[in-house]
Amino acid sequence: METTGKPTGTKWINLTDYTGGVAYVIYAARGDDKIPIYVGESEKVIARLGDYVRAQFGAPTDFKVGRTARLLEERGYEILVEIEKTPDRRARERELIEKHGDRPLLNSIASYDYKTANEDEYLSVLEEYVRENFSDSRSVDTCGD
Repeated sequence: METTGKPTGTKWINLTDYTGGVAYVIYAARGDDKIPIYVGESEKVIARLGDYVRAQFGAPTDFKVGRTARLLEERGYEILVEIEKTPDRRARERELIEKHGDRPLLNSIASYDYKTANEDEYLSVLEEYVRENFSDSRSVDTCGD
């Protein structure tokens, strides 16, 4: 079997590093800014992150985090995740929420009952969160006038 070196520009992770309890912070990054948007915990973080990518309305946290990430990407932000192994993931999650408490996190936005909630109305809540807390790189005047 042929082996190759690591491709340039690719960030590699060892999946076995992320089994068991972890706490994580999701950031919106642009330039030198890395702004926390959500703190979570999981025993299966790789699957959890996939849930955010799918952003299904039937899973309120997945929808909240995933759709907000999409809105931020539309504004020119990159979405990054910092993952930390920990023996007590729930306690570490609480510590990280407190550490990042100087900024509004998605953790503080109320959830919904997917059986009775209106998807467009909840998406409006997320759009308001983004408008209030993040600049839109597309709206910056770069003409120099």
